Amino acid sequence: MKKRFVCTSILALSCLFAFSGPAAAMKIDGPNEMRSQTPPLYDQYPCVGVDDVSVYYIDPSSCFASENNGTMVLGALLYATGGGAAPGGGPAKLGQCTVEFTTYLQNGERVIETDGLESKSRRPSTVEESQDFYQSLFWTIAEITGVAGDLQ
Repeated sequence: MKKRFVCTSILALSCLFAFSGPAAAMKIDGPNEMRSQTPPLYDQYPCVGVDDVSVYYIDPSSCFASENNGTMVLGALLYATGGGAAPGGGPAKLGQCTVEFTTYLQNGERVIETDGLESKSRRPSTVEESQDFYQSLFWTIAEITGVAGDLQ
């Protein structure tokens, strides 16, 4: 009985670490790296990335851009799916993430900075791990907000 309890405890802890530790922060593939094009979520939110846990969709109506003294801030709300499929066909879980970029010119070169995705439910991937995703996401937001031409 005691042996069974120890084995069960070890199994439970290993599952807990698998979903909250390093596995919770994985490389996000951008649309150029995705194997197949995912249809829009609820026919209105375009897919912008995918990792081993979630598919990421952008809410175009949440995209913003503002400029202050040569520095531009761009951002948007993303939805991250998870948990398989619900009986109605949509995702079983839908989390919200926000992303914000700061960009400016330095020595004639465009500098783009972000801290990554802000989410209550999981630790975001690092920008270095998912550089293509963040680069693509920045330009997607710039296109949606109409400032892409000004940033070229």
